[in-house]
Amino acid sequence: MATGPIEGATFDYVPAEPEVLARVEALQRRAAELGLSLPAAALHFGRDHPASASLLLGTAKAQQLQRNLDLLAQEAPQDMLAAFDH
Repeated sequence: MATGPIEGATFDYVPAEPEVLARVEALQRRAAELGLSLPAAALHFGRDHPASASLLLGTAKAQQLQRNLDLLAQEAPQDMLAAFDH
């Protein structure tokens, strides 16, 4: 769902329910308020959350890996975790 609440989005390998899309839209707005894209916020949250021991980047192509590394290279605001961790 890191692509955002777009038409045809899937969640758990099935078409995303309206409730899921609404939640993703809210997360996307919160990320934008922090100056981040939704994918960048998701990667930073996964990497920086105290409960995370590591972050595994699933990727099928070198360009996807580079995109994810570029997103992680962006600086995230210090209050980012608090903005998403509820």
